Amino acid sequence: QAVWKTDQRGKWLAYGGDFGDKPNDDNFNCNGLVDALRNPHPGAFEVKHAYQSIFVDSFDWNKSVAKIRNDFRFIDLDDFDGEYIATKDGRVVNRAYLDLEGMAAGSVKEFKVELKGADAVLFRFMNERDVVAWNQFAKPFTPPAKPAGGERIDASRFKVNLWRAPTDNDRGWGMPGKCKVWKDATESGKLPAGVKSDLKASKLADGSVFVDWTLTVPKGLPPLPRAGLSFTIPKGVKEAAWYGLGPWENYSDRATAAILGVYKAGLDISSGIADPKTGTITYHPNRLNPDNYSEPGEQGYRTGTRWLQVGGVKVVAVNAPFGFNVWPYSQNDLEAARHQWDLKEADSVTVNIDAVQMGVGGDDSWGARPHAPYMPGEGVYRLQFLVSGLN
Repeated sequence: QAVWKTDQRGKWLAYGGDFGDKPNDDNFNCNGLVDALRNPHPGAFEVKHAYQSIFVDSFDWNKSVAKIRNDFRFIDLDDFDGEYIATKDGRVVNRAYLDLEGMAAGSVKEFKVELKGADAVLFRFMNERDVVAWNQFAKPFTPPAKPAGGERIDASRFKVNLWRAPTDNDRGWGMPGKCKVWKDATESGKLPAGVKSDLKASKLADGSVFVDWTLTVPKGLPPLPRAGLSFTIPKGVKEAAWYGLGPWENYSDRATAAILGVYKAGLDISSGIADPKTGTITYHPNRLNPDNYSEPGEQGYRTGTRWLQVGGVKVVAVNAPFGFNVWPYSQNDLEAARHQWDLKEADSVTVNIDAVQMGVGGDDSWGARPHAPYMPGEGVYRLQFLVSGLN
């Protein structure tokens, strides 16, 4: 629900206030599961998954048996195909067809799966046009051996990051004001009273660096938008690869549709300006950051990450899977931008590695907070990872 506007920049999508109109509702009407050009927002995949009518109710790892349910009220599954894809460390070790014929509406059927040592198995269901349903089951993360020894080095390259660029939903419940203490702490490096940060870095014999960070947050402080570390690498990196949840953007409270796997995505930035030849805005088809939110904010996050490769830099989870962003601009740039065309390539690429980030919510966008399990607050947060390739 945006409106085309043309000025010296070219043709772009405008919202409340862009025509000098006062008062206005900013980008409030630019809502929905798709943008104004009908490109899906990442949340659309979460909704599609929530609405699916074929489910894998359970998977027994000991017996290698899946229980598949036809949740349609009136139709059987004769016109659908099914398959399972078994993976180990993100690589396919087995793939096989599932015969759904004869599964009446409301019925449940057991299927035997050949795992071949897999640590995750994905079930997919298709009609002649599209994948219509999917469920994945993965074994718990197994931490690698914690690195021992090493030479203690200066850890100042890794900056404590307790903030995020507010989203529309954040602005709706007043997060930028209510949680400002965390923005101030991130920018100044001075933590609120009672908050403790213990950051250590050790260089190992192979040249990699083991980073070990603990954040302790006492009672009585506002919700914590993020608990993580940020660092930069030189610009020019074209893509990121990771083993974690994807392929699309996902957050702690919007990740049920995401699939554990190995992915690659580009770091291209959309101009936000329509191509004169096509009359519309074009997007790189496989991009890490969506770039199609009407008013930019926190974007491009991935959770459940086992490892991340950005150019020659690799980050490997040690104590638990982490969440990450990789942006060709800074977090401050993202927060200051009012339109996509405000975002330009910076002199460095920003990498965020997080123990946790606040959920994005969405019950409504005018006051509802993310649900309590996705609102970090009082507690102890631990982040351990290995990083190699840093100069």
